[in-house]
This record gives sequence, C-alpha cells and structure tokens, in this order.
Amino acid sequence: GLIIGISVVIALWSASRAVTALLKALARIEGMTESRPGLKVRAVAVALTLAAGVAFAIATVSLLLGRQFFEFLDELANTTWIVDVWLWLRIPVAGFSLYAFLWAVYHFGPPRPFPASWLAALVSAVLATSVSIAFGLYLGQVGELGSYGLLGTFAVALLWIYLGAYVILFSAAAVGFGWGRWRNPPVS
Repeated sequence: GLIIGISVVIALWSASRAVTALLKALARIEGMTESRPGLKVRAVAVALTLAAGVAFAIATVSLLLGRQFFEFLDELANTTWIVDVWLWLRIPVAGFSLYAFLWAVYHFGPPRPFPASWLAALVSAVLATSVSIAFGLYLGQVGELGSYGLLGTFAVALLWIYLGAYVILFSAAAVGFGWGRWRNPPVS
C-alpha cells in the first residue's frame, strides 16, 4: 500500500510539472504574465492533471470497455438495441470528454481565461483525434512492437504525448491569432 501511494504521488507530481510547463507556454502564446501565487498555479496544474486522468478514463472506457458493459445490459434487459446505441454514442462521448478537458485547460490554465477557449478546445479535440487516428494507422502498418518490446512501446507513447502537447499549443496560437484578427481587424 505504501509503495503504491508513493508511486501515485510521484506520478501526480511529475505529470503536474508537465501541465505547469504547458500552462506557461499557453500564457506566453497570449503574451500573459503569471501573476498568481506559485501554490495556486501548482493547484491548478494538479487539478488539470486529475481532469486529464478522468477524461482519459472516460475515453478508454467508452472506446474499449463500453461494449462489454452494454452487452451485459442487453442480456440483462433481454434486448438488442442497447449495444447498437452505444456503438453510435461511444465516439461522441470520448470526443466530448476530450473537448471538456481541453476547454478546462484553455479556460482555467492561463492567468486569464484564453479568448475563445471553446474554439481552441474544439480545434484541439479535432486535431488530437486526427493525430491519434493517424498514429493508430501507423502502428497498424508497423505491426506489433515485439522486436522493441516495452522500450519501443514507451517511446511511441511519449511521441504521442509530445504530439498532443504540440496540438494544444498550435491550436491556442492559431485560434488566438485568428480570433484576435477577427475581433480586432487591422485598420487599413
């Protein structure tokens, strides 16, 4: 129990450090300076890290484990339509959980809420889903990572996280620039 508890605390601390770096980058993109106390920034980073875990869990359950659960409900209710409905709803549920997490990052992460955080979250969710699908297709072509083992799997997971961070930052920059130009068009 103690080792698991220590491991969870270390993992949460490490992941929140990555989220803190992401929040600093988002603030820099918008030209904001951090005026919040360090403890508040850390609390926001930990909360967003936990929110990422919840969003990831919802997406994983909806995409991977949901079918078994709803097949059980089908058998319990003696119907056949519950699984069919779930097959249509699983991707929107996973997408909405990703969108909600990204909206929270853009809205609560920077010192001031990001302008058009809803749009940045939408763009990020679409791009992150596209990157994930492309990555899945690539891994399907490469085959199993058996020759590389655990190290290869870990490297691929890190690359996916790295690309995800770039998607979040790119969406913030693109939406921030476009939203600013739309709200304040240049005077000619």
